[in-house]
Amino acid sequence: MEVARNNDSQSGTGIRIGPDLLLTNWHVLFVAGKLPTAVTAQFGYEFDLHGKGLPATSIACDPSSIRADQGDDWGIVRIQASLPASLPTIDISSGAVPVQDAPAFIIQHPGGGRKRVAYVRNQITYFDDRVVHYLSDTQVGSSGSPVFDELGRMVALHHSGGRPQEIAGQLPIKKNEGIRASRVAAGLKSAGLI
Repeated sequence: MEVARNNDSQSGTGIRIGPDLLLTNWHVLFVAGKLPTAVTAQFGYEFDLHGKGLPATSIACDPSSIRADQGDDWGIVRIQASLPASLPTIDISSGAVPVQDAPAFIIQHPGGGRKRVAYVRNQITYFDDRVVHYLSDTQVGSSGSPVFDELGRMVALHHSGGRPQEIAGQLPIKKNEGIRASRVAAGLKSAGLI
C-alpha cells in the first residue's frame, strides 16, 4: 500500500476485510499525522515459485473514505474499483485468542517490497487485552500486516517493531507488537464499519 501527501510518501501493508474495504494502521494512512492525498493498493505484489516478481495490479483508494483510531493504530480505506472475488478476504471479526509460546506468522511487505511470510523465530512471548508481542522478523513497511496463529486465524494487526531486550548470555532479542485482532474488530464494529 502506497500512501502520499504532496511530496511525502510512505508504504505499509494492507488487508482486505470486505468487498471494497482495506485495513492497515493509522500511522500508515496518515502521512506526518495528516490525511493523505492519494492511497494506492497493490494486489499480487509477490514472487512466483521461481523467485521472479509477478505483475501487480494497482488500484486507487478513496482517501476521503478513511476512518481510523490513532490510539489502537488501525485505519480503513475503501478502494475505488471492484476486486475479483478470488482475492482473499480476512475475517477479522473472529479474531483468535493468542496463546503464549505459540507461533505467530506474519504476511507482510517488508521495506515496501514483495510479499514475504515471517515464520522463523515466530513465538508469541506476551499478550494482554490490547497487544500481542512476538519474535517474528519484520521491517519498516510491515506495518498493517496480519499476524496469524498456526491455524491461520488472525490474532493481531502488526504495528510496531520492538526494542531489543537484553538476555544474559544471549544476543538481544527484538520483540514486535501487534494490536489484538479482537480489539481492532471491536473498534471497527463500534464505528459501524463491519
